[in-house]
Amino acid sequence: MSLIRPDYLPSGRGARAGWLNDFSINVPQFQTPLELTSNTIATVTYYAAVCNYLVYTAEPTAHIYWNNLSALVDEVDTDSTPNTFVYPSYPTISAPPTPPVGASPLSTGIFNYMVELVGDIKRHKNYTKQIGTTLKIEVPATPPPPPDDAKPRGKTPVTLPGGAVTFTLVMGHYRLIVGHMRRNGASEWEKSYTIVTSKWTDTTPNANPGRADSREYQFRYSDGINEIGQWSDIFAVSTQA
Repeated sequence: MSLIRPDYLPSGRGARAGWLNDFSINVPQFQTPLELTSNTIATVTYYAAVCNYLVYTAEPTAHIYWNNLSALVDEVDTDSTPNTFVYPSYPTISAPPTPPVGASPLSTGIFNYMVELVGDIKRHKNYTKQIGTTLKIEVPATPPPPPDDAKPRGKTPVTLPGGAVTFTLVMGHYRLIVGHMRRNGASEWEKSYTIVTSKWTDTTPNANPGRADSREYQFRYSDGINEIGQWSDIFAVSTQA
């Protein structure tokens, strides 16, 4: 199941690790009224330590472990590496956190677990807005920008062998993006796409096997019926052969 990032959850690695660290510090005071188990408290504490380790370690492939462990399902880079996390063991970095007694094993991903836990907390009969404010899970809703001002943005695309191109786009308050692609000097859009996740890969092969394409991509938000707002800037991409 792919979980959409809720508004209370930051998107950056450092900010998200900080949010979880604050949550782990504050949640024990609500263990009794919210009927949270000791296992749950231990798991949250452990996951916070894992995230801090992955953010601040100098280990060069920590971002891969972050993707596989800590991102929401729809943010995971499925093109990279193992889903099973093994702590690196290098003498030059501090030791990773040790699971406390009672902590659940890593399985669904740290923030998938946290989103589900926050949902359970908010549904509890003793939950209050004050508890939510302390735990930073009650964030005033920010109204979406006027449609005329909505403009998709994204990171520099990553090219893969054979013509595939991976984009990381800002979904904003919209859950759908329409994408268009043309290549090799064409004036008309060759392909259109409906995109529902922030990380998306166009798997279109190169026009001529063994030769790179020169492509242009452009994106626009959609409400599922009509395209909304402004076109994104054009992403110019030279694919890999």
